[in-house]
Amino acid sequence: MGITCDEKAIEHLRELVQDTPNYVQMVCFHLVAQACSHVRSKDVEVALEMVVRQNAYAYQTLLNSLTLAQQRALRLAANERQALFRKDLLLKYEIPNAPALHSSIKSLKTKGILDEEGTGKGRVLFDDPLFAIWMRLCNCI
Repeated sequence: MGITCDEKAIEHLRELVQDTPNYVQMVCFHLVAQACSHVRSKDVEVALEMVVRQNAYAYQTLLNSLTLAQQRALRLAANERQALFRKDLLLKYEIPNAPALHSSIKSLKTKGILDEEGTGKGRVLFDDPLFAIWMRLCNCI
């Protein structure tokens, strides 16, 4: 296709989408469709944002189906990503206490939205990394 790419740009993409093959493929499709001759990290971010926005309706619908406490827990997880139970973060995201956050995270894990496996206490992963990116982009809640 005559397209060159910074290796760091692809590493950046893989990190952002947690090595999810179909998301890497979707973003690369958009990069090719944009006729980008040399792909940089900024180009990856623009294409990724386009993919995320295409899923906005589904993410908004999912978010609307959750309780306010679960929405706040998701916002915290999307923006902070670690040390989620710190008192200053609970206050910032209007979560009353650590047990309330734990309950919300447990419920979100049951729903398949969050995953804690292998990340250690106080850190979670979104099952769908684009949902986390969308949460950060739209600054939801």
